[in-house]
Amino acid sequence: MKFFERGKVFIGMIMGMGLLFCGHNSVKAVQEEYTAGSSIKTEYEGEVNYDEDIQTYSSGEILAQSASGWRKDNNGWWYQYSDGSYPAGKWMQNGGKWYYFNQYGYMVIGSQYIDGSWYYFDGKGEMLTGWQQYSGGWWYHNANGVWISSDYANNTIKGIDVSYYQGNIDWNAVKNDGIQFAILRVSASYYSDSYHHFTDKRFKEYAANANSVGMPIGAYIYSKARTTENAVSDAKYVINELKGYTISYPVAIDLEDSSQTDLSRQQLGAIAKTFCNEIRKAGYTPMVYCNENWYKNYIDVSQISNEEMWVARYNYHYNTDIHRTIWQSGSTCRVSGISGNVDIDFANKAFSSWRYNNGRWSYIGTSGEMFTGWHSIGGKWYLFNSNGIMLTGWQKQGKKWYYLDEDGAMRTGWLLLKSNWYYLNRSGEMFTGWHSIGGKWYLFNTNGIMLGGWQKQGVNWYYLSNNGQMLTGWHSIRGNWYLFNSNGVMLTGWQKVEGKWYLMNKSGEMLIGWQKIGKNWYYMNSSGKMLTGWQKIGNKMYYMNSSGVWLY
Repeated sequence: MKFFERGKVFIGMIMGMGLLFCGHNSVKAVQEEYTAGSSIKTEYEGEVNYDEDIQTYSSGEILAQSASGWRKDNNGWWYQYSDGSYPAGKWMQNGGKWYYFNQYGYMVIGSQYIDGSWYYFDGKGEMLTGWQQYSGGWWYHNANGVWISSDYANNTIKGIDVSYYQGNIDWNAVKNDGIQFAILRVSASYYSDSYHHFTDKRFKEYAANANSVGMPIGAYIYSKARTTENAVSDAKYVINELKGYTISYPVAIDLEDSSQTDLSRQQLGAIAKTFCNEIRKAGYTPMVYCNENWYKNYIDVSQISNEEMWVARYNYHYNTDIHRTIWQSGSTCRVSGISGNVDIDFANKAFSSWRYNNGRWSYIGTSGEMFTGWHSIGGKWYLFNSNGIMLTGWQKQGKKWYYLDEDGAMRTGWLLLKSNWYYLNRSGEMFTGWHSIGGKWYLFNTNGIMLGGWQKQGVNWYYLSNNGQMLTGWHSIRGNWYLFNSNGVMLTGWQKVEGKWYLMNKSGEMLIGWQKIGKNWYYMNSSGKMLTGWQKIGNKMYYMNSSGVWLY
């Protein structure tokens, strides 16, 4: 859809009188002024404010409102007045809603260019205002329906916030309409004889149904807290209500009630911080909701500077000096699966979070899914069972074993447990059998424990040092010398090393002194070398031939 550059707006609406002016006759401009605010509501209403640029309108002839009703033919819908006439090329207000009829008198739908401005009409012909999604994008229409160019919704994650006022919700339709998250009102607080809470009539239904279709959800409480003790009570109530549901987006405290305006900025800041601390301890991501007015004038935001913020301003733009993770940008959005208006929220990041419940940790992905199986989080690998519970300790996957720290992170490399050493490769797999690590060979039993000392593998013996390294070459072990080949095999019998012969017994011990092999005698000196030729042994001379056999 091609949009034209915004010009002056010349469409007049006098909503309270139900009159519409069209044409060229000038009338006094109607002006409205709006302030930043929120559309989150509760049975115990707080302030509800809006924000729009001030607009000036001019208008013309008055159309009669004594309508006899809607008519439809093969060309579409039209409206007939009691005198039989019908509006053509004109605006009409009916039932508090605005419609426009083309030159032939038929109600228009979709995007329409009228008198120099763009408007959008839903499938029932109602002129829409606020942020709306159509033609592959998000567009803003002011309170008079006029499109205003804005790029503030670009590259954001689109969400909604709901309470029981939204009635029945088809969550599949909502998700399929491009909505990527939802924040549900879980509760509201109020004072009677003491500080009380009630649960939103639709929260459990909404949470279960949103979870069932994989819609990521967060939650909020409309709070009338006046003390930090009230804030703790709010948090504990919410935490209890959230049990059993997958919550991946933040859990927020909504501060905007007029009953709190007598509190100091420091008091409201402390209430917000206290709530966040309790929510964080329960394993959820905390958040504070307010409108721009409250952010600037009522809450000591220095106390919550590190917290996620959800800040409202109903307009095509917001105050960029105010820190916010989610911008609540309007309350008149239309979304498939919801009848009527709904609040629209634009987030600048997707949330994923650890969740702690009854001593167990789970992890919720950015799409709201609970992780199962292996997942890399923050550069570390974690394993979750089929119920989404993070596993720790030894875990068998297929035929392989893995070890997960107390914090759930998969271990790699050397691992010391109860005086036993294990080795886990880059993939976290526990080694068994022979393995070369850092150029040295180690042997691990079937339980993965690194072995030391003498070890028999098949028909061969090996020796592993105290640090588990397989020995090769000459080594003195408990006062005896042994010889191991390059593969670590303990050698027995005659062995030639660097041109010299040595004799090892069946146990691998190097022999010294006179040794009888068969019918022949040999002499091995103190270094184990077999002697040849004339040799003085003790006080006598002996002669051994070139094969070491003593002859005389």
